[in-house]
Amino acid sequence: MDAKVLKAMSTDGWSAPVTHEPYDYLQQPYVTRDDGDLQHEYPGLYSGEYGSTSRTLNVAATASGAFFYFGQPRVWEDIAEASNQYFQEKLDERAQGQYEKQVERERERPGYKKKTIEVILNELQTLSDITARELCVFVGLMITRAVAPNKEKLENHWTTTDEGGIPRVCFGKFMTRDRFMHLSRNLHFSSNDAPEASTDRAWKLRPVIDPLQARFKSEYVAPPVMAFDEAMLPSRSSFNRMRVYMKDKPHKWGTKLFTLCCYMSAYCIW
Repeated sequence: MDAKVLKAMSTDGWSAPVTHEPYDYLQQPYVTRDDGDLQHEYPGLYSGEYGSTSRTLNVAATASGAFFYFGQPRVWEDIAEASNQYFQEKLDERAQGQYEKQVERERERPGYKKKTIEVILNELQTLSDITARELCVFVGLMITRAVAPNKEKLENHWTTTDEGGIPRVCFGKFMTRDRFMHLSRNLHFSSNDAPEASTDRAWKLRPVIDPLQARFKSEYVAPPVMAFDEAMLPSRSSFNRMRVYMKDKPHKWGTKLFTLCCYMSAYCIW
């Protein structure tokens, strides 16, 4: 409602605002149109076949095939490299943090003997580098956790008894608990010291976004008609620098995206 109308109501009293009826053409029922009509109104419009390439359809016969076809091995290797770099950057800080916790524990439990910072640092340095294969296993365990979540502690997924729909020692068959936590603490996609980090709000995910966009675009023949629409990636994390609030969306908090999609299949081209 117009601000002037609201101001007048504050002095003259409330009154029903003047409304306008929709245009006549908006009252007419929707009628679908043939592709021939588009060709007539827009000469030269692409009329060939469109859709997923034959190569994409072949690999998409299985869910894992489609997953690793779009998430190429190079992407996983880059993530592993960035994660190892982040671990090295935080090494001294982690050692200091562990030392301070042990000092506090020694104060509470007199029989406990703390380690020196040098010993803690040497133990951290002996940890093996994160690999691309481990990251794939990590993501698989995270998906499993989403399908059958544990409402208590994350560590309960490594319990020796059945936990919900996940059988006992299921997670431990693929990765130890400590190794899983190591990947969780150090998972990183890009360097925080890069110049782009201060200007690109999507920089933390840029090494993943760019190859995915290129892959999705190259594996689909664009149709003659495309839809430009907005989408929402749900996220309530306060660490998300692109988080917005949209009250009319099913998920009110998240990252707002603008997508270019096929008007028939809703395939995200860009």
